[in-house]
Amino acid sequence: MTRHSLEDLRQRYVIKGRRLEASLEEILRADSRAGARAILAFIEKRRFQNRSEGQRLRKMLGFEALLWGEGQDAVAGVDEAVMSPLAGPVSAAAVIVKPGTRITGIDDSKRLDANSREALAIEIKEKAAS
Repeated sequence: MTRHSLEDLRQRYVIKGRRLEASLEEILRADSRAGARAILAFIEKRRFQNRSEGQRLRKMLGFEALLWGEGQDAVAGVDEAVMSPLAGPVSAAAVIVKPGTRITGIDDSKRLDANSREALAIEIKEKAAS
């Protein structure tokens, strides 16, 4: 850690989100400075969020995983957008992704804000098999 200041480490591992090597993590854990503790706290929070998101996605993809396990690769995920529940226009979409494809943050479109929907739309189109 003598090669990098805490600000360098914050930039690299907090702002840019790079993976913290175990040896550097040990050094930070031994560091009593508040800045080192803050970096570790942020990284631990990010790890927890990543694990939670992974569990959420695995749960959401339970049906797909069963079908993929049976060798059915063309499984479509479907979402609809309705203007009102009883009348009005309805839009629906279906996307097929390859087994094991991970798209972090994907959810029912009604639960996402406009910026998240737009960002996910780009990623979905990039990763879609069909």
